[in-house]
Amino acid sequence: ALEFTGPLALALFGSRRWLDFAWIALVLAGLALLLPLRGQAQALDPVGVMYALAAGVGWALYIVLGQKAGAAHGADTVTLGTCIAALLAIPFGIAHAGSALFAPALLPLALGVAVLSSALPYSLEMLALTRLPTRSFGTLLSLEPAIAALAGVGFLGEHLSLLQWLAIVAIIVAVAVGSYDFATVKTRRGAAQACLMNDAQYMERYYTLNFKYEDAVLPDCQDDVSDYYTVGFASGSPTTDAFTIQAIPTSKQKDSSCGTLSIDSTGV
Repeated sequence: ALEFTGPLALALFGSRRWLDFAWIALVLAGLALLLPLRGQAQALDPVGVMYALAAGVGWALYIVLGQKAGAAHGADTVTLGTCIAALLAIPFGIAHAGSALFAPALLPLALGVAVLSSALPYSLEMLALTRLPTRSFGTLLSLEPAIAALAGVGFLGEHLSLLQWLAIVAIIVAVAVGSYDFATVKTRRGAAQACLMNDAQYMERYYTLNFKYEDAVLPDCQDDVSDYYTVGFASGSPTTDAFTIQAIPTSKQKDSSCGTLSIDSTGV
């Protein structure tokens, strides 16, 4: 659980609304309940805690650098990263296991582990990293301790206390609601972009009939857009041969990743 202080710190720094802080606080409370702190502080090795916190820093760097690498190299990012990791790890494997590392009987198992533990999950994570903001991805990673606890119950026969079950529920609720909130914000933004495109097409039809953009009146957008964005001409627009239309988010749509959308007579 301590490893996820890094992703949660990124989520905290990327948050702007009080609701975002509320979901992060709920995740933190859940992680705290999963830790063996109540009457068992001696069970935590200080050196292990430091290593876990260092892993949290690594997770944070993975998110930040992974987003940049995914944007630059796309689907090849996982291939490049896996090859570099293999080149670094294989010498240690050979030194430890020798030729047994390449035993034919182990190769199918090794291939299965490679696909299920590295190729598939990291490919999916890289897709998510390039499509989700840092805040959302960092919060989603907080599901992993809860899933691990559930796996312990299902596969290892471990028993969880009532507080630990409440912790798992708190984490899942916070992540689910936070993800839903992000999805609705993104959907509204997509609707506003579609409205701008429709308005731009209307302006071109108007110009075809009147040989000018000036004096045009934009049609109303759908309610699901007008409730969250103010759509209209930019200052000084339209002129005879040019226009710029803007969609400015209202207080209901304010988000750190939501700026003003615009389109002009050149289609930009």
